[in-house]
Amino acid sequence: MKTLRVLVPATLTFCIGAASIAAQDHKGLERTATSEIVTRTDKEKGIITTTTNRRFTFTDVYPENIASDEQFRTLLLLEEFRSERILRAEGQQGSVTVQGLDWQRR
Repeated sequence: MKTLRVLVPATLTFCIGAASIAAQDHKGLERTATSEIVTRTDKEKGIITTTTNRRFTFTDVYPENIASDEQFRTLLLLEEFRSERILRAEGQQGSVTVQGLDWQRR
């Protein structure tokens, strides 16, 4: 009997949760970004690593002209940070790339 008292509420909670997920199943923005690391060996320099880290960030962009009727927009930024480093040496070389998507106007 005690098992039924636990099992029934748990089953109901699961069913309600599953129904609410199905009700919210409208397609919105969907993007994927992956990070990676690659290593290689150079005869003179030794082990060289290249890392690429990607992330998403939202930012607000305001119109240049304050008197403009245009409202601020929200951009989705895909930021990519790439660096190359020789493991037995000081410093590293790197670059940053940013792509913006005005996702509200797509």
